Amino acid sequence: MDFIYCSVCKKPNPGKIDFCEHCGSALIELQEKELLPPYTVLRERFKIIAILKTGGMGRVYKSEDSNLNSICAIKELVLDGFDEKEKNYIISRFKSEAEMLAKLRHKNLPYVIDYFSIKEKYYIVMDYIEGQDLETILEESGLYGLDVEKVVEWGIEICDVLEYLHCQENPIVFKDLKPSNIMVRKSDNKIILVDFGLAARIMDKTPGSVTSIGTEGYAPPEQYEGENDPRSDIYAMGATLHHLLTGISPMVPFKFQPLKKLKPDLPQKLDSIIMKSVEQDINRRYQTIDQLKKELIKLDETIKTSKSSLVTKIKDSTSKLSKKFKDSIGLTTNTEEEIQEKIKVFLIDDEETPRGLFRNLIDINKDMYLAGEATGGFDALEKLKNHPVFPDVILMDIMMPDMDGIETTKKLVELYPNAKIVMLTVLSDKKSVIESFKAGAKGYMIKYKVDEVIDAIRSSAKGETPIESSVAGYLLQELGK
Repeated sequence: MDFIYCSVCKKPNPGKIDFCEHCGSALIELQEKELLPPYTVLRERFKIIAILKTGGMGRVYKSEDSNLNSICAIKELVLDGFDEKEKNYIISRFKSEAEMLAKLRHKNLPYVIDYFSIKEKYYIVMDYIEGQDLETILEESGLYGLDVEKVVEWGIEICDVLEYLHCQENPIVFKDLKPSNIMVRKSDNKIILVDFGLAARIMDKTPGSVTSIGTEGYAPPEQYEGENDPRSDIYAMGATLHHLLTGISPMVPFKFQPLKKLKPDLPQKLDSIIMKSVEQDINRRYQTIDQLKKELIKLDETIKTSKSSLVTKIKDSTSKLSKKFKDSIGLTTNTEEEIQEKIKVFLIDDEETPRGLFRNLIDINKDMYLAGEATGGFDALEKLKNHPVFPDVILMDIMMPDMDGIETTKKLVELYPNAKIVMLTVLSDKKSVIESFKAGAKGYMIKYKVDEVIDAIRSSAKGETPIESSVAGYLLQELGK
């Protein structure tokens, strides 16, 4: 099968089409030549199954290893368009990559199985990593940034493997850290660092040697000057985290807007960590990857503690409200007629614990019942399209990984203009409040103030606009403009 490769995102497009099906860029008629066709066998052992990826100097194939009866990946070096001096340098780097990887053993690195050359073509055989790279995960999410807790967890894993590389007898600088070179393995969701094409041992640099810069936007200033320093990976790490959290790729070298300007809801400490990592002055960054890792671990613990505290607050408030309700009126069995008169509530939250707590809370209130629930934006859209009776009130968590509450609200209001959506959140920043109401929300409540949330359900069902008192001022300011 012939492939046309996009000159922008470097991904294959089957057949003759005008625009890249991955990034939408116009395709120049650059058809990949000399691809290894399926069923080609290399060294009487490796049978080509399909092409996985192509880039400026390499192709990666999915292959079957007949000796081990397993699937593997074969990286082929492409040397078209280079002069003799450049070819010799690239070949030496390719061999160094193979020898380097063959000696490394870490849970977040692929294993090299073999490397060889055939008719002036060079190949590395390594583990086949089934999964997606972080760039693809970000693109397919359709979000302006991924879940902060997940990104921090990935960051800690990446630091762990970089620390392993930097602590080798001859430290290894990866030099090309970016979302497309970081895979999430499908089998266990572990991070795997791939593509060591630019990686260099510090001892390898000699005066006058050819140097590799890396990827524009992720590469720090000193890398353009040919330096091999582990602190360069710290800069690329900061650029990578910034991209994953904001959805904005670092198109302009050495320029990063603070997170607090782009996404005020993100932790202030995370903003400090990233901005320190991407300092242009190498001496103002974290000086070791271990320092950065320790900061991310502290932040991760804070995020998880905060989440645990939120759940505790909801539980406490729910328990008090439940006792107050039972003491005052008790619980009775409802007739079908009474159920029809109740407020129909639909709950959307990606986390089971808050969902379960609100499920119980709604259940103990005589004038309402849970008409349905969803685990995310896409799930909610699908279920509500097929819902026999549209709910009176929708409770929606603002922070969800597949599609956030604001985007989900926009889509729901397009389909159901009269939908009464009350946003549930722990965020009280102005931007989140304003964007929620612009999207079509009819209420905005703090999640752990569950007694106020219950009152908000009743108010919203009557056509009122329940707003948590601490954020009401933001709307007044906006209306006053």
